[in-house]
Amino acid sequence: MNLAILISLAVLVVSVLGLWFQIQRSAFSMSVDLTLKLDDKFNSDSFRKQRAKSAKSISKSKFKEAEDVFDFFETIGLLVRRGALDKEVAWHSFFHWIHGYWTSSSAYIIEERRKNSSVYKDFALLHEMMCDFEKENNHLTDSEITLSPEDVKEFLDDESKSATA
Repeated sequence: MNLAILISLAVLVVSVLGLWFQIQRSAFSMSVDLTLKLDDKFNSDSFRKQRAKSAKSISKSKFKEAEDVFDFFETIGLLVRRGALDKEVAWHSFFHWIHGYWTSSSAYIIEERRKNSSVYKDFALLHEMMCDFEKENNHLTDSEITLSPEDVKEFLDDESKSATA
């Protein structure tokens, strides 16, 4: 009888571990699928035009016109924070733009957050997480990932041309 109980427990443990593994694989697969859908939206003709318009507006310190792009990153931040989107996959797919848009617009975003702390809360958190991930995985310091004013100008110039790319 003791042997039957041990075998039953072993089968139960193996079944639970198998189920846990399948759940993890399924969650990762859904995260990848979600990333591909977000990437499709981000690189769609209409959103490329919006990005170009936003970059031109940011260059002129007209940040309100860039809020659609900020909202996109706010959504990604929410999805990462809630675990629907894998942090590493988000970093790999969007870090360049997250960092560029945040750096070029941080003074505006921070001022908006002073007025209402829930505004762009997840974009702020996303940028922080992505920078931490970038530093950790590439063994970089804060100063090595900080964009210079020239880098920001180049980023905005490139994005201004994104509608034609």
